[in-house]
Amino acid sequence: MRYEEDHRLAETEFNNIFSRFYFDDNKPEFPSDPYPTLGELSDHLSYIIQKCLGICEEEKWIYSLLGNYPYYDDFCSGHIHTSLQRMTPESWVEMNKILFNAQPLIALLSANSPIYGGVYRASDVRLAFSSWSRFTEYGDSNGDHWMALAKGENGDTLECRIPSSSPLFQIIGIAGLVRLLLEDEDTQTLPVFNNEEIYERVIMYGSRAIIPIYLPYSVTYSGTKTRKLYIPITELWSSFYSSNKDRFKEILDDVHSSLKKEIFDFYETVAKGYTVSDKILEQWNRTEDKSEYRFFVQKLTKDSYNLVPLVKSLPNPENNILPQLENHISLEEFKEIINNLKLEDLPSTERFIDLMELLVDPLRKDIQNIILSIQRNKEITQSFTSSRIIDKLLMLDVIKEDRNSGNLIPSKNFLPALQLLEDVV
Repeated sequence: MRYEEDHRLAETEFNNIFSRFYFDDNKPEFPSDPYPTLGELSDHLSYIIQKCLGICEEEKWIYSLLGNYPYYDDFCSGHIHTSLQRMTPESWVEMNKILFNAQPLIALLSANSPIYGGVYRASDVRLAFSSWSRFTEYGDSNGDHWMALAKGENGDTLECRIPSSSPLFQIIGIAGLVRLLLEDEDTQTLPVFNNEEIYERVIMYGSRAIIPIYLPYSVTYSGTKTRKLYIPITELWSSFYSSNKDRFKEILDDVHSSLKKEIFDFYETVAKGYTVSDKILEQWNRTEDKSEYRFFVQKLTKDSYNLVPLVKSLPNPENNILPQLENHISLEEFKEIINNLKLEDLPSTERFIDLMELLVDPLRKDIQNIILSIQRNKEITQSFTSSRIIDKLLMLDVIKEDRNSGNLIPSKNFLPALQLLEDVV
């Protein structure tokens, strides 16, 4: 939220909320005291948020804590910082490693999964490291960011910014995941998380992102080759969540019961393949009068702080583009499968088997161009080759004909095909 000269009353009101309030780059900041439990933290945040809501109503600002979405100048939004203090240099390095491996899961739970248009265009909120080779330094807020891990000047503080503006159940839900990762040294995440392309997938596709897991080398007649398993990112979260559900209950034990229920509903909704951002972007795409969108976002925001059940705002989709596994499996079982079974035997791969032929098709570059043309609503040059490719994509349910216009539009397997081709072309 930008502070303007004609909002002096707001400055006074913000100071009345919290004595340590200050403006940072013309935006209000509320540095809270450290809290030993997530229950105490959530109570404090709830108080701050309700007070801010009152100020926004007086100033006639639309209040939104729902991430980097299409918005107007009269929006007010915010984000949360967290700090881990009194750390030795050795523990700081270890925390970096743990959170680095888990960033795809944190990104999946964030308010920016998926981001509108697939690109984060702001530069004043540190959400990730800005270079693949190092973490964002404190004060470096240029370029694309996803989650910041900023080292304090004296080396004893690790700052982890909860991914952008979020409803309270999402803020505390992500904080619960971070706390679990930092407190439980034996908590394991799959090594696939070291693959940087996953970040781009999660940012672009959110819960519909499919990601590669590199399998052990296999022996073929022509030598050894690397195999990959493609699975939805939500299956990784589903496996991780089911393996650590009891630990989440312990960490969130003192959180108010109604908020706690919303957090677990949130966890389980994502495990079923649907994020808060999916709902927001669906509404944006279907709203012709974009001014109405502002009030939809504000209502969803206020509902979240008044603990309106998440399932009422985010109903589970009946036909998800990527159906999830029927039964959850533990993380250890998941790793056992990856290490010991053949690619074609894995249940989560079965729905991509037919699409795999696109990866070895000599015309895969042409296939990708046609898929991108359909995605961007560009005209396809007619030829024998393009007709053949279109027939194949229709057969694989990658595209379909629109009943009204007769144009080619994305179908059930469009996003998986697009991501698979991105991975190899």
